[in-house]
Amino acid sequence: MSFFSGLRLMNRWTFYRNTRRLVLLAALCISSTFHIGVSADSENQGMDQLGSALLQKHKLLSDKNDITVFYSASENKQRAIEIRNLLEEAIQFYQTSLAIDHRIDVAVLNQADWKTLVNERIPYGMPHIVGPKDRQVAVLPANDQGVVTVGAIHMKEYLPKEDANTLASYGMSFEEGASTYTDIIAIHELGHSYAQAYGIKPLSAWSGEFLASFFAYAFLQEKHPKLAKVFEIYAYQLNVNAPGPTDRSLLRLEKLYAGVGADDYVWYQGMFVHLVVELYKQKELDVLREFKSIFGGQSDRIAGPPKTESDEKIRLRLDQEFDRLSSISPFAKTWRSRHFVSTDLKE
Repeated sequence: MSFFSGLRLMNRWTFYRNTRRLVLLAALCISSTFHIGVSADSENQGMDQLGSALLQKHKLLSDKNDITVFYSASENKQRAIEIRNLLEEAIQFYQTSLAIDHRIDVAVLNQADWKTLVNERIPYGMPHIVGPKDRQVAVLPANDQGVVTVGAIHMKEYLPKEDANTLASYGMSFEEGASTYTDIIAIHELGHSYAQAYGIKPLSAWSGEFLASFFAYAFLQEKHPKLAKVFEIYAYQLNVNAPGPTDRSLLRLEKLYAGVGADDYVWYQGMFVHLVVELYKQKELDVLREFKSIFGGQSDRIAGPPKTESDEKIRLRLDQEFDRLSSISPFAKTWRSRHFVSTDLKE
């Protein structure tokens, strides 16, 4: 089924967050950078270290362009090409708008190749990036049986009627929207790399995730606004209507990161997308330019979930960050007080 005339990617793009169990496994695999998906760490083997070289050695099918796509079988080629087309469009967009030049390759794997090539701690269908920084590989599922798509479908009861009507107006069922919502994570992961390449040094885990989602959403809003709306629906609207964490504090996230547990981690990511949507409405790409001005240069952020930082230091860091963010938009503090409570504040 086609969504955009001549652009079949809408039936594929499913995003990061929706597996209500997936992040429990993600917590075991978080790297020194903050990613929605699971990233390589120093203990991972195989493709995590070798990237494209191992994919070539494994003799996967491939198609080369600015981005090389690897795929498990001929029936996966169309999906792989669609993912590449979107990524290449995002790359061109940010090269033109922000003078960022960065490339990644893509691997679209079936269950058999995933089992052979991907770290066993990463469940099938969880998008992630592996390989050296100069040529990373975004790894995505070849079908809709992965944990992200399946997890999204299980949240159908939280879909607001207005958003159900929006999906219907796009000619999409909820299940198609969930499938549309796994591969967008490739752009989110690209966003992590772009934030670094652009010179932004976020102070916290949450703002690193916010930035990656902002890069993804801004591109989609500029070039594919209906996809941007699908992103918002599945990332934010489902989560804001679902039961959230008992302890809704950024302090908790900064201390535990994905260790907060699957449902809670998914909820946090959805709230970050809410801030993305609101700030984009106000300033569009100027948000990134101002972020760079405020958070450029060297960051003293601890890599990975902080292990030695005291609660008081984390609170101070968060307060300082939001004081700076207020110069971009006062809504940042409003957003913080709306969604995150209690232990963020010094007792």
